[in-house]
Amino acid sequence: MRAVRDRGLGHGIDSPGTMQQRWTVIGGGPVCILIRLVARAVGAEVDVVEPGTRAGAEGDR
Repeated sequence: MRAVRDRGLGHGIDSPGTMQQRWTVIGGGPVCILIRLVARAVGAEVDVVEPGTRAGAEGDR
């Protein structure tokens, strides 16, 4: 299980031009749930990717 944090320029209606965080969590289990809770607490978007899927293979590079 691995978590990757990415900062990008937000283009949303609610927060135009602000810095938003996007976290990609690769894997699963109880640690994944904890990371998702922490990410949401800090206002980050969370993507969960299972290893072995196409998105998981691209994230592992």
